[in-house]
Amino acid sequence: MNPQLVAAERRFEVRRAAERWHEAGAIPPEVRDRINAAYADDRFRVGPVFRTLLFFFTLIASWALFGFFLTVTNFAFENAQEIGTVCLLLGGLLLGLGELLRSQRFRFARAGVEEAGTLLGFAWLVAAVCYWISANAPDGSRSFPVWTFLVLLTAGSGFLIWRTGLPVLGALGACGALGLLARLPAGRALWVLAGFALGAWLLRLAASPQLAPSQRRAGLFAVATLLTGAYVAIHLGSLDVGLVEILGGRATLGTQRTVSPLGRQVSIVAMALYPLAILAWAFGRRHRLLLWLGLGSAIASLVTLRVYVQLAPLWVVLTVSGALLIALALAARRYLHHGLDHERRGWTAEPLFESEQARALLEAALSVTTLAPEARPPDAPKPFEGQGGDFGGGGASGTF
Repeated sequence: MNPQLVAAERRFEVRRAAERWHEAGAIPPEVRDRINAAYADDRFRVGPVFRTLLFFFTLIASWALFGFFLTVTNFAFENAQEIGTVCLLLGGLLLGLGELLRSQRFRFARAGVEEAGTLLGFAWLVAAVCYWISANAPDGSRSFPVWTFLVLLTAGSGFLIWRTGLPVLGALGACGALGLLARLPAGRALWVLAGFALGAWLLRLAASPQLAPSQRRAGLFAVATLLTGAYVAIHLGSLDVGLVEILGGRATLGTQRTVSPLGRQVSIVAMALYPLAILAWAFGRRHRLLLWLGLGSAIASLVTLRVYVQLAPLWVVLTVSGALLIALALAARRYLHHGLDHERRGWTAEPLFESEQARALLEAALSVTTLAPEARPPDAPKPFEGQGGDFGGGGASGTF
């Protein structure tokens, strides 16, 4: 990454940490102001809402530019090489736009525009190479373009993480690596091996202070994707359907599969042990991401058990599971709260300098989902009030 951009990211992280310390009451306002002055931010940034809007607006504008080019030039796509040429030009333009906005002249960072330019430019470049490969591939050969796409997705994501540090590229690169492994004969076993081996290596790499903060987040995205892939590989439903084999092009959807009883038993045991192993790993490393992955895989295993074994009606299973989770959460909180300084072995139930704004947004979102408009009460009938009337005929009139 650009050294100036790395320095700006580190200053931003210090400022954000100081703001959270101030919200938690750890430092007074004057200390926070001194930190902000010492680590001044020189980049153009926007909030998460405007960042998302600018991201999607950039995507729409790029597609509009592509349509305008086709309309003005009356370009006709006659073969894949011409399509690849147009994709190459547009991809290079968007990648150049992202680099220009990150430069010292414009100083964009986490603004959505430069991120959309980089991601879409990368997608256009990959499409250009795949079009050229498909045009020159032998007739009937589909595996070579697919291999090319997966290699480009993995290698290109790694290069752009080194260059730009976009966290989502960590997930894309991990998906590309899993796609490559799925095309090998032992793809399912390789998914499990890659999930734990590469996941452990990337987890240590993501804690390296030599990397920029965004690069460390990209590593965590890759770890989450690889460990999720490992769980999918051992999942009983994935084994029955042949999901890994379908993704690897070695099977087709809807074909009848024969799974040995031993393979099903191994899958069931692995589904039971996987959450326990991830949770033990999480407690050993004191890592929140591993904790979430362990809890998520445990819930997925319980849901799978309900699908394959009809223990009770679904509403009973959900009610009992919810009650057990609430009881477990309360017991864990009570256990941690009564420890020395509300801490036991590095774990605590107290908030650790979390963002009050993010928590308020989450609470507001949960409140909105539970609100429902009340029925409008019917209007009360008005009492009868006589106002008198007229009578008469033949020219006579009167009132009563």
